[in-house]
Order: sequence, then structure tokens, then C-alpha cells
Amino acid sequence: MGQEITHSHFKKSDFDRYRNKLDAELAWVKNWFNKKNNEQIKHHTPPSLPSVGFELEVCLIDHKGLPASLNDAFLQRLKNTPIYSQASLELAQFNIELNSLVFKLTTNVLQDLEQEFKRLWSACQAVAKELNCKLVMIGSLPSLREDHLKLTNMSPMTRYAALNEQVLRSRKGKAIELDIQGSETLKSIHQDVMLEAVATSFQLHLQMPFSRSVRYYNAAIILSSPIVAVSANSPFLFGKALWCETRIPVFEQAVSVGGFDGAVWRWNRPLISPESPLDEESCAKADSNRKAYHVRLEHLVIPAGPTIVDSIANAALFYGAVTAMANQYNIPEQQLAFVQAKENFYHAAKQGLKAKITWLSGQSIPLKALILDYILPLARDGLSQSGLTRQDIDYYLGIIEQRTKSGQNGAAWQRRYVDKYGKNMQALTLAYEKNQQSGLPVHEWEIS
Repeated sequence: MGQEITHSHFKKSDFDRYRNKLDAELAWVKNWFNKKNNEQIKHHTPPSLPSVGFELEVCLIDHKGLPASLNDAFLQRLKNTPIYSQASLELAQFNIELNSLVFKLTTNVLQDLEQEFKRLWSACQAVAKELNCKLVMIGSLPSLREDHLKLTNMSPMTRYAALNEQVLRSRKGKAIELDIQGSETLKSIHQDVMLEAVATSFQLHLQMPFSRSVRYYNAAIILSSPIVAVSANSPFLFGKALWCETRIPVFEQAVSVGGFDGAVWRWNRPLISPESPLDEESCAKADSNRKAYHVRLEHLVIPAGPTIVDSIANAALFYGAVTAMANQYNIPEQQLAFVQAKENFYHAAKQGLKAKITWLSGQSIPLKALILDYILPLARDGLSQSGLTRQDIDYYLGIIEQRTKSGQNGAAWQRRYVDKYGKNMQALTLAYEKNQQSGLPVHEWEIS
């Protein structure tokens, strides 16, 4: 979760101070990596057991299926629940973020993650009922209109005001232009960063073994194309049929600042995290003996939803496949150029399970066949390596298998609904929410 700040306006001295701190931190990181590498070589330190967790971004809707700007009141009601510390306000007043506890990647971890998800969801459902609203986890809310994305709907936090001001400053006041070519074309101009509120995700965290952190990071990039295809859940925006996972171009264009000094938004983020909070002075002094740190991977490819069990199945696919690929004897990233992996990702986001991509063999392979014949067995192997039970592996990856065979992920179901009933986006949102409440995995959803 992002931390609140005290003010949103900055002077030149603030930016100079920031750059000095950034330089000091980068120097500390370089020193820490060198020391860790030396320790690995000298002591043959065995890797610790990886830890996992998730972040979930959720939409609030009213009884008509429209966004409900109630997140501040929602969070206040959560103060009386055990999950209050695990929730925070998102950019828009109709979004909240939930953060899971951390679990070791072993034995019953998928069941643990599902129970944690249910615990968070149940507490939030109760609060939503008190406020006469509903919760929806979906990549992009179909009923969202452009007039919902205004600054009056921004959450009342200083850091969001600062984000808006600094993105526009970096763009020298130039408006943010959304231009997405899909089944239809969407062009839109906005004078603020509220477009970012369109995209809601199910973000997975994985603590990586230091000695193989580069391998894990590269594996996550390679696997992003099949994972975004099978989990796609964002086919519509502002009433337009666009990509299967429209959240991808929306987010990239919504926070685009350009220039060398601009923020870099990666769909797979490598992070260094302290075991306890790291103060500024220790970064500057590069005192790596003072605290213990680990390298973590944040995988942002997967959209929110459609159901809890679908989400845990997506997590099983990622954790299993990335673990197996990162530990393969033959190094996959030496068989696939980064530029091709990037192209694969955008093809998969656009076309979903109907896409073809260029795989390690250099051949063009339909993604459905790749997932069934290669990615799922890879994930099974990775989960087995991590000590998970055969029963759990079969159950959660079986959901991915059936979703792939049927071709019905969240995006496909939404398109089927619109094909039958037309572009009534509020009706689509309510029908989606009703199916979500059933708890059935999306491949079993019907169009009534």
C-alpha cells in the first residue's frame, strides 16, 4: 500500500533532495547486491523458503450497477473489523485496495490464500451491505462512464493530489490522450490522471531466492503472455469493445509522462524489501549488516476477478510456472528475445485465448495449445517442486485447464453477454456481479 504524504506542492530543492536520496539508495542497492553475491559464492547459502501474497483492487457499485463513490465511508466502517489494517483507499472514491497476509510457498499455500481471500471478502461484503452498495472485482468496470472520471471523484489523499500534479507537470500540461484500437476504436482526452482508476488488478507477490532472482524476473516476463490471455477480464471501456484485457493499454497511457526522468511502469516489478522498515540513514550509509532484506517480484499482469476461486487458480498458474521455468537447466530467456516476449504480451492482451504467439522454439503457436500442452504441465512441476499436495494442484490448475478448453474467461463471458443482450453496460455489470456471488469459476457461468 502507498503511504500518505504531507503536501502536494514541491520546490526545486525538494526534487534535488529526492535525486540525492535516489542516488544514495541506488548506491546502497549496488553494494547490497555485490555483498549478497559474495556471500552466496563463499558460503553456498541455501535459498530460504519463498513467501507469497496478493493485493486486490475492488470496485464499489450501487444497486443500478454504477460506480459508488463511498470508499472513505467504507474504510471508516472497516475500522471496527480485524482487516482494517489490510485495506486502503485507491485513486478513485469508488475503489479500495485489500492486502493479504504473507504465506510460505509450500504444502497448503493455495488453500491458505483462498481462505485469506474469503476472510477479507466476507468482512468487506458485510460493510458494503451496511452502505447499501456492492463489491465487484473485475479488470475494468463496464458501467464506468467518462463523466465518472473527474477530480471530484478522486480520493481525498494528498499523495493522489501530488500524483496528479506531478504527472501533468512532467507532461508540461499536455492532456492525457487515450487511443485504443480493438474491435472498436476509443479515443479520449483527459486533463488529469483519473483514467488510472479504470484498471483494477489482482497483484501477486513472490519472494524470490536471491541466487535466481534474475531467472525468476525473466521467467515472469516470458510467462506474462499466456497468463494475461487466460485471465483476461477487461473487454469493454466506455461502451466500446476493445482488447480482451483493455486494462493494459489504459494503464500504460493513463500514467505516461515521457522523458528520461519519467516513472517506469513495469508489469513485472523487481523489489528489494526489508524484513523491518528501512530508515533513510541506513540507505545512505549502505549498512547491509543492520537489517535483513529480500528480493521480491510483483506480478501486475492479472486483472481482478472473476471469482475468488478463479483468482487463486490464476495464482497457482503463475507461482507454479514461474518457479519451474526459473529453475530449468536450459535458460528460456536465451531462447526468446525480450522484444519478442513484449510483442507476445500485447498480442495476448488484445486477442486473449485466440491469440498466436512466438514461443521458445521460434514457432508461432496458438495460446490455447501452448497453455494446455506446455504451461500447465510446467506449473504442475513448479508446484510439486514447492511441496504442494497433488490434490490442490489438480483442483486449482484444473480450473485453468477447463477455462482454457472452453475458451471462456471473464472477457469471453462479457462479450457473450453483450452479443445476446446488447450494450447495456449497467445490466452487464449487475449480471456479472450476480455470477460472481455464485462463487462458480467463470468457465461454468451461463448466459441466462
